[in-house]
Amino acid sequence: ELGNVYENQVNVTNRENPNRDRFITFNSDGTFISGGAPYGDLSGTWIITEEKTLRIVPFSEGEVGASEWKVSFEKDIMSWTGTIKSGLDRFELTWRRK
Repeated sequence: ELGNVYENQVNVTNRENPNRDRFITFNSDGTFISGGAPYGDLSGTWIITEEKTLRIVPFSEGEVGASEWKVSFEKDIMSWTGTIKSGLDRFELTWRRK
């Protein structure tokens, strides 16, 4: 489940996860599903790139909606930091394992 969302180091969780119900599930076949307000359900593919970033491509948006994230782990917390390449470098997300 999504924990906190930061944009330019400002906590914007209330805007990006108002119902505290966002989630993402990575499947071993390279697909994912995600859901929760305010963005709704989404599915697509994921890979780890040669640059060791997580690349997510939604089926509904294709490459236009693709994003790349630097990923780190600490216990049950996974942190994502957007990459400059994907234009998301102002965002950091934390996820809690359920």
